[in-house]
Amino acid sequence: MRNVAVTLVALVILAALVVVLTPRGRFETTCGGECVRNVRTLAGVLELAPPSEWNGDLLPYLLERADLEGEPDLLYCPGDPRPRSEEHRTSYAFRRANDPACPVKPGVVLLADDSDDHHDGKGFVVGYAGGTVKWRDKAKDWGLDHSRSVRVGPDSVVPELRCLAAE
Repeated sequence: MRNVAVTLVALVILAALVVVLTPRGRFETTCGGECVRNVRTLAGVLELAPPSEWNGDLLPYLLERADLEGEPDLLYCPGDPRPRSEEHRTSYAFRRANDPACPVKPGVVLLADDSDDHHDGKGFVVGYAGGTVKWRDKAKDWGLDHSRSVRVGPDSVVPELRCLAAE
């Protein structure tokens, strides 16, 4: 019986060490998934309204929505180091809805972080039409060096971010 107890204690200690020593990225610890939740909520709001209601500019549409009034932090990623101001109204870039080259259809990017410095340059939180939200690692998903700066917009080195416009 004593050997069983010693074995169980050893297994518990090993399991605890595995949990404690498993590395976690700054994205997981700093943002704690809040950025992902924000993007999921914003994408859900956009999914409920057809693009004809957006009038081509998603940020003013979202700012006018009464259901966002109680959640001012929803438009900000907790990893965004920039101070909030009238010029910096959101941490996210949104799809250019009036651009015929950027139609809204299932699977396209609706919104993403608008700067790669939010998560130590490691990647972006991306929300897709259809409700999917993903963490996109610059190296693993796009084959880019983490030190390479990535911006959203027509000149982005990442094709799926080209139809987005920062505020």
